[in-house]
Amino acid sequence: MSRLGLPLLLAALLLALAAAGPAEFFREEFLDGDAWTQRWVESKHKPDYGRFVLTAGKFYGDAEKDKGIQTSQDARFYALSSRFEPFSNRDKTLVVQFTVKHEQNTTRRGRASFAHWPEHRRGHDTRRPSTNYSRFE
Repeated sequence: MSRLGLPLLLAALLLALAAAGPAEFFREEFLDGDAWTQRWVESKHKPDYGRFVLTAGKFYGDAEKDKGIQTSQDARFYALSSRFEPFSNRDKTLVVQFTVKHEQNTTRRGRASFAHWPEHRRGHDTRRPSTNYSRFE
């Protein structure tokens, strides 16, 4: 193999490995202040849905980096959605990861529901039952 052959082969191998790595389809870290309200849509299906607020909560390591959305009222239903590009995980493992921090001292815990809807769905009318591709509760 020539002097240039081995480095080119290694570069091609590294490129192939990088291309075969995991793909990230959606990520939200709430690091840009109230701009999250432009990406996320609160459902208007029912007038008594609770409101989300941006906060680091009572317990955090870094007050800015640890911000997320929090339910602001006890004993309410909440519905929130955000769009992302359609994707397929055919023949691949799909990993969904999110963090939930419970700070309220209530006797009845709520339920978090995360759904992946068809592209034609609009977030303003988020409700159950609904047509969705996947749901995590």
